[in-house]
Amino acid sequence: MEPKHPRIWTLFLLFFAGLGVQLAVGVLLLIPALLEVDWSSGAPDVEFFEAYLERPTVLLGSLVSTQVGLMLLLGLAVSASATPWRERLALRWGSASPAWLPLWVLATLGTGSLVSLLLDLEQSSYAQDLVSALDAATLPVAVGFVLLGSVLPGLVEELMFRGYIQHRLQRRFPAWFSVGLTGVAFAVYHLEPLYILATIPIGVWLSFLAWKLDGIVPGIICHAFNNFLVFVLMAFFPSVRTLSGPVAWAIDGTLIACLVVAVGVLVRWPMQTKPLSVQLTG
Repeated sequence: MEPKHPRIWTLFLLFFAGLGVQLAVGVLLLIPALLEVDWSSGAPDVEFFEAYLERPTVLLGSLVSTQVGLMLLLGLAVSASATPWRERLALRWGSASPAWLPLWVLATLGTGSLVSLLLDLEQSSYAQDLVSALDAATLPVAVGFVLLGSVLPGLVEELMFRGYIQHRLQRRFPAWFSVGLTGVAFAVYHLEPLYILATIPIGVWLSFLAWKLDGIVPGIICHAFNNFLVFVLMAFFPSVRTLSGPVAWAIDGTLIACLVVAVGVLVRWPMQTKPLSVQLTG
């Protein structure tokens, strides 16, 4: 039987441990930079470290290391429960037919279009580093960004935020609070201030989708495809970054319309009379 008040402290522990992984990876990646320094000429300046962190292989290594570390933390958290891990993480398709997936994917892209109208992401230090890295990347490294940058965050971050954190929050708090808190926590996990604001819409949308469908597999696919498309366009079609005028307006308008339609559909989506979610035991 599910306890009356499921443990919540484990969620905060996992979240802050995830932040710790990011910081630890950042520190460890600086060690090779320090070994490159000719200390006889004096200490390196800030520009040296900025240039080092913009190297394609360093940025890709940071992405992969962070996601692997997060997966290990998640594995430890899930293994502490007697509930089967698939049920613990809501790792299932949910209550919607796969035929709805194109709408969910377009709606996910629509959150990016919405952000592009509200924020200037060119001012984001993370976005600037990513653009610099992809511009300088060799073909194998660029392909690595596309594949690993889509699959790993799409899978790992959805398992953590929508699967572990939100699934448990919904057992103790109202759905609107669980969805909102998970979406904001997902954004905060990205650390860089402007990027936090930019990821709130997609975070809340994917949390809303997971709640209404009672499953995170559609969200995993949407998240992974969103990242895949962003990396492909940034790495191989750089002219898209400066796309403007009627064409850009038409694309953004269409995607935002898909987001509005998808939200409308899900608002009216019938909830399960008997939730698919298993009773959590700890």
